[in-house]
Amino acid sequence: YNNYKNINDLNLASSFYYKGISFSLGLNSQSSYNEEEANNSVYFNTSIPMSFFYNAGINTPLNEKINDISYGLSTDLKGDSSSQLGIDGSLNNENHLTYGLNINKYKKSSGISVNINNNNNYGSQGLMFGKDYNGYNINFNATGGMIYYNSNIILGQPIYNSSALIEVNDAKNIKVTNESEVKTNKSGFAIIPTLNDYRSNRIALDPESYPNNVDIAMPIINVVPTVDSIVLAKFNAKIGYKALFKLHYKKGIIPFGASVNLLGDNKISSMVSTDGSVYLTGLPENGKLNVEINKNESCKAGYHLSNNETKKTVIVKGLLCQ
Repeated sequence: YNNYKNINDLNLASSFYYKGISFSLGLNSQSSYNEEEANNSVYFNTSIPMSFFYNAGINTPLNEKINDISYGLSTDLKGDSSSQLGIDGSLNNENHLTYGLNINKYKKSSGISVNINNNNNYGSQGLMFGKDYNGYNINFNATGGMIYYNSNIILGQPIYNSSALIEVNDAKNIKVTNESEVKTNKSGFAIIPTLNDYRSNRIALDPESYPNNVDIAMPIINVVPTVDSIVLAKFNAKIGYKALFKLHYKKGIIPFGASVNLLGDNKISSMVSTDGSVYLTGLPENGKLNVEINKNESCKAGYHLSNNETKKTVIVKGLLCQ
């Protein structure tokens, strides 16, 4: 109850919750010395999360697209009323693309507004469309951050205080576990927008997001930034396919301990195991292997990886060394 400058305002309200659903019911009465009759109104509001239906075992396609439904109704007990229906949810499983829908009605007029927001690797973008008795309105907004590094322009989420620039040499679409929206762009760069100053910050890549032709031996880096600094977190990625080649030559299987390297790139090398197989990473689609069996004997084996083979995590293939 409130009394201010001869205006009496009385409000009674009650609310309760049941398994995430909220309800509220209220009565408002307002009167003043120069009005013969008080202005009375009754209102009702409720909000229902879709998790209520999921927990109750009621599964529909809408459960994945709608997060909450809200409804409000108010009447002055004289025939005039207003109502509002609100729905918000997500259009994808990762909740990066969200939307909101509001429909309201007051007396004989009505209005509707729709907004869509996209939080992604390049920042946040929003679009809003509205219509009411005054007409139409459309708004667009975008926020984000940008870093210029080694002739590269890297876009990302808005940068606050200290941040990190991730470099994974030309490995694209690799997710960063620190931020759900962050993944490397086509040049292998990404931005972590917020770090803790003067503390060790753990930056980790998600191995499940690696393409089949990318291998990163150390997917975790710790960085310690100063105030408002940008630190470089560089991961050494080996770009190429992973293959287990089973090598044969004129005498049978290649013997254990033979050394194998890719012609033209000695960094791609390994040793033959007891069953004549060799595991190599960072391979191009086509190449030739040099096999040193002993000081006096060597051979070469060419290979070609088909489109179906390049879709596999590890390619298993037999080769003849001549």
